[in-house]
Amino acid sequence: MAKRKQIGFFLLFIGVILVFSAFRTSLFEKVQLGRHLSNDDFNVYQYYEKDDAVFALFTNQDETILGIAERNDEGYGVSTIDTDPSNAFDYIDLHDGTHHYLGLRLNHNAQQVAKLQIEGELWSEEHILNDASNGGNRDFFFLDMYNSIEDALTIQTLDQNDQIITSISL
Repeated sequence: MAKRKQIGFFLLFIGVILVFSAFRTSLFEKVQLGRHLSNDDFNVYQYYEKDDAVFALFTNQDETILGIAERNDEGYGVSTIDTDPSNAFDYIDLHDGTHHYLGLRLNHNAQQVAKLQIEGELWSEEHILNDASNGGNRDFFFLDMYNSIEDALTIQTLDQNDQIITSISL
């Protein structure tokens, strides 16, 4: 019985080390990515982790550029777009061949937007953005997409009652 306790304690100890190591690695990656962006006078809105990569949704000081940065084992990459405050929202798409990501910044009425609906020719996705029950409203989002947005599509913002606030066709 004592050996089982020792083995159990040993396995628990190894598990704690592995969890701590993974947390420390992702935190280190976020700090490095944030430092790299801040050195170029960018502000990070949000971080996102997936597999062995860390992403950052960012903007410049006067918010005329929206971008996504990625840091992984192979290095560092950045994609940016120029923003247009007259648009209801700005977005940037990032894809690496197998995964698609969408960075989104709401420019108008962020407190009213509850969902984002993206419709392709043969598919549709819906993402909850601001949930009234948790009280927080944000105007920036990093979404892990299930489908490619390379097709002709429509992006819509919806309110709590699923009424369309804005709609753009690409």
